[in-house]
Amino acid sequence: MKKRADDRRRSGPVPAVAPAVPHARARLGQASDALARALTFQHPADKVLERFFKEHRAMGSKDRGACAETVYGVLRHLRLYQHLLEAAGLPLEARSLAAVQLLDAAGWSARALVEAGFSRDAEGLTRAVRTLDRSALPFAVRWSLPDALAGPLSAQYGEETEALVLALSVQAPVDLRANTFKCTREQLSAALAAAGFDPRPVPGAPHALRLAKRGALWSTPEFKQGWFELQDAGSQRLAPLLAPAPGERVLDLCAGAGGKTLQLATLMNNSGQVFACDVNEKRLARLSPRLARSGLSNVQARPIAGLDDPLLRAQRHSFDAVLVDAPCSGSGTWRRNPDLKWRPLDLEALGRTQRALLAEALRLVKPGGRVVYATCSLLGAENDAVVAAVAAATGATVEERLTLLPHRDGCDGFFAARLRRASAS
Repeated sequence: MKKRADDRRRSGPVPAVAPAVPHARARLGQASDALARALTFQHPADKVLERFFKEHRAMGSKDRGACAETVYGVLRHLRLYQHLLEAAGLPLEARSLAAVQLLDAAGWSARALVEAGFSRDAEGLTRAVRTLDRSALPFAVRWSLPDALAGPLSAQYGEETEALVLALSVQAPVDLRANTFKCTREQLSAALAAAGFDPRPVPGAPHALRLAKRGALWSTPEFKQGWFELQDAGSQRLAPLLAPAPGERVLDLCAGAGGKTLQLATLMNNSGQVFACDVNEKRLARLSPRLARSGLSNVQARPIAGLDDPLLRAQRHSFDAVLVDAPCSGSGTWRRNPDLKWRPLDLEALGRTQRALLAEALRLVKPGGRVVYATCSLLGAENDAVVAAVAAATGATVEERLTLLPHRDGCDGFFAARLRRASAS
């Protein structure tokens, strides 16, 4: 990784002249205002931007894209950018952080910052960015990691750690899952290619397409007709591990907005029953329009109050298979959700919840039934440790494990394990 750090190092005087940045003042102002909201960490960054754009409907698509890129860029590199501001003697404020990102990633110059209305020391800040030797920084600062996770990641991944965190520090691609109840992947690919999206198949995910070009997917006829869902290619490999069969009763215990629920229903060829449960009723309600577009009819959504909900107690020992996409640190999705790095994290409390969910899932399946425990975490404490503890306590057999890592597999980071409940004696 030293070569990459050296490649990005700059030295010498700050250029006096640089290409003009169109609408620079508006772009810096918009990015700063949106970033200030995101940095409170009261809401997910995507929701912050969604609300910001609704309040600023006059912003064009290019301005929105530039604003989002700046906000996410700062969140990805927050600790490094804070270090740069400290080195330049500037306050740790949203406007200065946005300026660092525009210098570091968008190719802005000191002159462009000044013309955009940046009132701090633009020359000094630009010099700090251009001359920084990143290879000399502490690991956690260089890769913008919280100390609490930098150590565990280094210990777990060893020589692979730098490649892993590098992969987590770049923008994630746009992946789609073809709804094979309505079309083939090839049909979807041809339709999107005709619309200029340049879709390409993803190895290891037979229904996945990756877009080389971003665009307004929501306005395409294919989206409105339910031909696809947005879903990371790695995420698409979790539901098949459960091996749901037509005619079975299957439960998605932590369904969220139902992306994997729909995939399970499709794998079952719209036969049998798929129950989608979640404690977040508002989030689960987002499944309804997706289900209507999909054309599937074998899905029922049921909000629950928790693991002691009467609905779950009444269903124990009745399911053929249960998927547990457990709440976790989300560390495998940092390239999509970089704000997760900076939110408070209680791994002990998460571990208790994860073990309780997996134990309950094993009670919900019939003797001999299947359970897939999955997370989008990179941490062994949330993955193998949970599976080992619950398997030992319940007598369940661990049949298969799946680990996906961004630098190896080109997708978000995921862990999954399929367990089989002991058959009745």
